[in-house]
Amino acid sequence: MEELQCQENQIPERRKGPGSIRQRADGTWEARITVGTDPGTGKPERKSVYGKTQADVRKKMTAVLRAVDSGTYQAPDKTTVAEWLDEWMKTFCAVKVKPLTYSSYEVAIKNHIKPAIGAVKIQAVKGVHIQKLYNSMTAAGLSPKTVKNVAAILHKAFSVAQKQGMVQGNPCDAAELPKATQKEIKPLTDAEIPLFLQAIKGLSMENAYALCLFAGLREGECLGLSWEQVDFKAQRITISQQLQKGKEEKRGVLHCPPARRAESPGR
Repeated sequence: MEELQCQENQIPERRKGPGSIRQRADGTWEARITVGTDPGTGKPERKSVYGKTQADVRKKMTAVLRAVDSGTYQAPDKTTVAEWLDEWMKTFCAVKVKPLTYSSYEVAIKNHIKPAIGAVKIQAVKGVHIQKLYNSMTAAGLSPKTVKNVAAILHKAFSVAQKQGMVQGNPCDAAELPKATQKEIKPLTDAEIPLFLQAIKGLSMENAYALCLFAGLREGECLGLSWEQVDFKAQRITISQQLQKGKEEKRGVLHCPPARRAESPGR
């Protein structure tokens, strides 16, 4: 009887439905599970799980089958965060975001994200990984705004990965941003304005500096001005574009995409 039971253990366990269990030649157990259908060929997609005992592998198989039935099964993916960010930038961002935004993404990914979690597989990233990244940036003295920008990039990248079926959820939702602090702006006082005007007197950019001071222009708005935006008769300038450096900046090419529209009276 004992000999018969031993022989039975060597026979694959045949099951009706999406899974089967068998004992391998090395004594371990394997369960073969149907987890879906290949959209290209229409053939069943199967996954194997292994265990030292029949009970162990049956437990693993049951867990996978439950995930398949509930629609939460996630096929294993070895793609790392660095690899996904490269693909996301090339495929989803290059044709969608503005050149200056794209460049800012590149800098943030290279300087902050990849060094911290680039080697981690995207399916293994948890909220704690993201939180440690935020914490380390804060500890390094980076501003809450910089951390927030990195967080926005990561959240967008993982959201697209989720839509592509690569991850079940967005780990960024389980992390908390550092408390934002409002930096106090100290404009020039009435006594300092004449000193500033005296300091810039004779400089090649004197008029530009004065314009930024009195009209409240940003650097990009001032450098993006064209003669068409200057109305000498009405003594008015119209801010409808700003100068931005693009990816071609090494070749000296600059972009002027539409910006917010505002009018500044002449002085």
